Amino acid sequence: MIRKAGLTAFIIALLISLPVVAPYCLGEPAAAQGRPPSLVFAKVANKSLTATYTELEELSAYAAAHGNNAFEFLRDISLHLAGQRATLRIHGHDLRRVAERFSLGNDVVRAILPLAHVNEIRIGRSTTGTPDIQVELNSDDVTTHFNFFGFFTVRLHFDEKYGINSVSGNRLGGIHGVIAERLGSTAAVLSVSLLGSTRIGVQLDPGPSPTVRIAPIQYRAMSNRAAK
Repeated sequence: MIRKAGLTAFIIALLISLPVVAPYCLGEPAAAQGRPPSLVFAKVANKSLTATYTELEELSAYAAAHGNNAFEFLRDISLHLAGQRATLRIHGHDLRRVAERFSLGNDVVRAILPLAHVNEIRIGRSTTGTPDIQVELNSDDVTTHFNFFGFFTVRLHFDEKYGINSVSGNRLGGIHGVIAERLGSTAAVLSVSLLGSTRIGVQLDPGPSPTVRIAPIQYRAMSNRAAK
């Protein structure tokens, strides 16, 4: 009887835990595993399209799995779509929904990409044929800030439309629509250099130009492979 009772308890425990462990044993859905832009947007040549939440989730999961930051995330999408002669629109409300499941970066990322104010991001191939990233905000008076060296503050003042006119493997250049204020003076923001997944250099004119640490895209606590 004791042996039967033990077996019954084991079966009940197994049935209860099966929904939890099944995704790990049987393989997770594509959205949890993530896919790169080359697969998510495999057949979009010569098209203009709008990203779905599922596509953004897949791309974010892929970035999280590979330790990529938000700028690498946008760069990879832009370079792929430019090669396909395609453009993509990302709605701000979809990106904010993604941010409920994924941490998209630290204060530096949030300063350069003020997510709360984003109406839309257009990304891919520009009218001149080069890879670019253009952002439309919900106001022409958005101001953010980030710190470097622990105590110096850089304030960024954005136009309603700002963006990047030149995207390459390690540089986001031709920045327009944003002015920096630091050390009591203003400066044009020229480019962002990607120095691996944990650092960027922000080129200001006139300098000095700060190099700062950034956080990669990560699953938020309690959301990893479990929808909130």
